[in-house]
Amino acid sequence: MCTVVPACHDFLRCDVSPRGGSDRSTRGFDPSLDAFRLDAFDGMESGIVFQRRGPGAIGIQKVIDLGFLDAVDVWSNIGSGFSLCFPQIGRIVFLEAATSPRTIHYPEYHHEDGQTCAAMSIAGAMVLVNEPERTVTRISTPIIPPETDDDIADATDLEDCTVRTQVNLNLRQAPWGQILETMPANTDASVTARTDNWFKVNYKGTEGWSAAWLVNAEGDCE
Repeated sequence: MCTVVPACHDFLRCDVSPRGGSDRSTRGFDPSLDAFRLDAFDGMESGIVFQRRGPGAIGIQKVIDLGFLDAVDVWSNIGSGFSLCFPQIGRIVFLEAATSPRTIHYPEYHHEDGQTCAAMSIAGAMVLVNEPERTVTRISTPIIPPETDDDIADATDLEDCTVRTQVNLNLRQAPWGQILETMPANTDASVTARTDNWFKVNYKGTEGWSAAWLVNAEGDCE
């Protein structure tokens, strides 16, 4: 069962606790992932597979030398992408599956409730390594009410404003309205209007509303 959890990060959160043989098979359930939070944007029944890996399976020494803590390989039907939270603090390195040797990426990540989380849209291994103090990267999420009462009739028009998403973020027909698209993390979009808590943005020709507390704004955005 996947549900939208707007009070945390406006993206899908899926229950990955075991529910029986067929469910484990369909969703690629790995019992060693009990403490992890796995989110598939096309649903956990889409055929996406998550499997925990040790340092021997990673096989790239310079990644292991960063201080290997844990790893999860993700493959098969990736679809629109996924996010994954490790149950401990660290930083994330991603090894792309489509290249040989695997291309190393350093995706944006954040810490939430003692977990380290990141999102990707391609197959590969997400590796958790030690996080030196000098490279701490955190997204600070202000406390926003789970339901805002912004009236789009009171929105202010904007001309010179752009935003960049901090996480995979839903684009909605109205504040807390129907989901039109999901914008990947680190996506830029132009802004045409805003309320106190929402931006009206244009993403690939689709106009909708995105949560202002989950983007970084640049330009004349007030």
